[in-house]
Amino acid sequence: MVKLGLFFSFLAGAAQPTYAIIIGKIVEMFDPALSTDEKHEMMIGFLWVIALVSVITFFSSYLGYALMQISSERLSFKLRAKYLASLMRQEVEFFEKQQVEALPSKMAEYFTHIASGSGEKTG
Repeated sequence: MVKLGLFFSFLAGAAQPTYAIIIGKIVEMFDPALSTDEKHEMMIGFLWVIALVSVITFFSSYLGYALMQISSERLSFKLRAKYLASLMRQEVEFFEKQQVEALPSKMAEYFTHIASGSGEKTG
């Protein structure tokens, strides 16, 4: 899932420079040597290319983001379960030295950072 998410994120980023090429084609349409029919054909082609690139960018961005978020939430859940299991195996004196009330909020904060860093920011 991570590989697929990274692929779609890469595809979304790779589609961005095509907008510069499209804008270059717009400039060519202002050539006074072109007839009205040629300009019309260029405009139709331009609109199709813009629509295609926009759809590719939208879907690849969405899929990349969604797949990376799903994988990061799964990773965070597995790590949280392992952390909680190892926390429960601690001796009593460990909890006497810690502020027990702060453990759940620290745990939530740490795993939120892990999920954010391995999901949204990676893609």
